[in-house]
Amino acid sequence: MKNYQGPEDEGGVMAENWLVLDALGAAGEVGEALRKAVQGEAASRGVSCRFVSIPSSGLPSCRGCFSCWTKTPGQCCMADDGLGLSAAIAGSTSLVLLTPVVLGGHAPGLRLAMERAVLPNLLPYFSKVDGRSRHPNRYPAVPALYGIGLTVERDPESAQLFCSLVARNAANMRSPRHGAGVACRADGEAGAAAVVRSVLSDAVQPDARPRLIVALVGSPKPRGGVSATLANHVQDWLTRHGAVVRPFSLAAARQDEEAFVALAEALGEADAAYLSFPVYADAIPGAAVEVLERLCAYRREIAPDRPQAFFAVANCGFPEPVNCDAPLAMCRLFARQAGFAWLGGVGVGGGGMYEGRPLSSFGFLSTTARRALEAKAALLLSPPPPDLAQTGDILVPCPLPDRVYQWMADRGWQKALAGKDAVRDALARPYAVPGASS
Repeated sequence: MKNYQGPEDEGGVMAENWLVLDALGAAGEVGEALRKAVQGEAASRGVSCRFVSIPSSGLPSCRGCFSCWTKTPGQCCMADDGLGLSAAIAGSTSLVLLTPVVLGGHAPGLRLAMERAVLPNLLPYFSKVDGRSRHPNRYPAVPALYGIGLTVERDPESAQLFCSLVARNAANMRSPRHGAGVACRADGEAGAAAVVRSVLSDAVQPDARPRLIVALVGSPKPRGGVSATLANHVQDWLTRHGAVVRPFSLAAARQDEEAFVALAEALGEADAAYLSFPVYADAIPGAAVEVLERLCAYRREIAPDRPQAFFAVANCGFPEPVNCDAPLAMCRLFARQAGFAWLGGVGVGGGGMYEGRPLSSFGFLSTTARRALEAKAALLLSPPPPDLAQTGDILVPCPLPDRVYQWMADRGWQKALAGKDAVRDALARPYAVPGASS
């Protein structure tokens, strides 16, 4: 392994090839089914696939000496198979991890191998990526990362943690794509093969089509108001990260049958979707619910041919975001009935302060809201992993003290009450019964 180089095509560009770090050991029939499924997926794509067995004892542990950054840049100072693994990872276009799930993570032997093999392929310097500190890659081409775990019994908490760790590994490696899933011995060989197909469905050539996301705005306002502001921030973020976003208005789809059909067909073709809406009378606006109900019926008859994810953003005029709980629960039910994987929601309190301007223009006042929206948006950039427990909601309180927000809101209403000739009576009671006591 020490001199391993990735295959190149005639143009000098690395050809698609998978490196599989196999820590399953003697994993029985289900483990063999996982291996065969990975080989089958590679063969169906005409992709070179190389397996490297990782023993349970693994390599000698990383010493944390950082010699791979200082004394021998790019190479571990321990001259063993760790050098070969670093070279093999650098020469692959996709890295696939096969492992038993141990305490929600990789098997110890695989952990040791990753600790030794990945660090030399990074540079010691820091860079900021989406607000998080990362290390740049030593090589211009970075492999995608896919993790496939195996458990004895169904354990949603372990599965969720495993998928999360693979996503974090991918972020630190700066992998362009990633995916993860967990198979259970009780699911048998067919279940194991289904998990592999789901995880590796994204393992295609680097120039594959971008993720297609549908953005739904559920505000009855012609221009969308705060709901459009929040939806546009998500759209801008996704676009910067390579996705294609198609926006639709639920109000337009309610009024025009052609607009509804176009929306329904776009959802069928999409990889994921999100909805931004205001809270009306403690729930999703009735006009939006009408369209969502029709979409559920449409998708029951014409089901999508791929796993799709969905999250929602609710904004309310009160400063407390807890007012968004019920409408986000309605969105969770919509996701279930419409066949989406529910990724949780974002509840924004004090939504009125974000009216009429891009979210980023509010500076530090919108920091929490922007981070919450971007965290959910990031989940749309890869297929929803199987067996992933439901993602919770993120509640974003109003960034202003309640009294300040209330004072600003009252000032706004007073300004709106001012007519051309006189100030309108805000306390008018046009339906009061004559003679009734006040």
